[in-house]
Amino acid sequence: MFFKRRVKEILWSLWKSTKSIKFFENKALEFTSEVPWPPIVLAYHHFSDSPASDEYCVSTKAFESQIEYLIKNGYTFLWQNEYNKFNKKTVIISIDDGWMDNYSLMFPIIQKYRIKVTINLTVQKTLVDKPTESYFSLKEISTMLNSGLVSFESHSMSHPHLTQCTDKELEYELSESQRLMKEKLNIDSRVFVCPFEDSNVRVIEAIKKYYDMGYNFVENADPLYSIRRVYMHENTSKKDIAISSYYHFKKHFTNKHNG
Repeated sequence: MFFKRRVKEILWSLWKSTKSIKFFENKALEFTSEVPWPPIVLAYHHFSDSPASDEYCVSTKAFESQIEYLIKNGYTFLWQNEYNKFNKKTVIISIDDGWMDNYSLMFPIIQKYRIKVTINLTVQKTLVDKPTESYFSLKEISTMLNSGLVSFESHSMSHPHLTQCTDKELEYELSESQRLMKEKLNIDSRVFVCPFEDSNVRVIEAIKKYYDMGYNFVENADPLYSIRRVYMHENTSKKDIAISSYYHFKKHFTNKHNG
C-alpha cells in the first residue's frame, strides 16, 4: 500500500512539473469564467523583513510577490466573513494569532495595494494580557480597523487544541473570545478559526451555537463550518498558487456537477 501511494505521489509530482504555470491558470479560468465559486483561502502567520527558516514565517518580499500575482490574475480580495460573497475569482487572506509583525511588516504592504485581509485574534494575548513586543494590542488594532482594509475574527481565547478541551473549556474558548471582541472592539465576530485546524464533529456543533461559519477541515462536515485553508510559506511560488487555485475551483466544479 505504501509503495503504491509513493509511486502515485512521484508520478503526480512529475506531471505537475511538466505543466506550465499558464496551464493551471487557464484551467482555473475555465472553471470560473461562467459562474462564481467560493473563494480560495490563503493562510499566513508570521512576517519577516528577511527570509526565515520558520515554515510559518513569510518574508515581506515573498508576501508582496504573492499579492502582486493574485492582483495581476484578477482576484477580488474578500474578508473571511464574506466567504459567501462569490465572484468569478475571489481570494481570502487569513492571518492567525495577532503577531506584532502583522502590523509592522504586513500592514504597510496591504496599504500599498489597498487589499482586504482578515486577522484572527488569540484574544487573551491581544485584548487581555499586558501588551508585549510579540503581539499587537488595542492601539494597533484600532489603526488597522480605521484603515478599512483589515477585519478581525475570533481564533479562541488561549489557542488550545479544541478537541482536547472539555465541553466547559470549549464553550469558554468560543463564547468568551466573541464576548470580549464585542466589548473591547465593538466587533461582532461571526467567524471562528480553529487553532491548529484542530476540530471534529463535537467542536463544530459547539461553534454553530455562536458563529455563522468556521475555518478548519473536517471530512463530511457542514461545508460552512469546515472551510479549508491553503497554508502559505516563504517558498510558495506563483505556480504553487496557480495549482492550488486550479484544484480549489475544480473541486467545487466537480461537486456541483456531481450533486
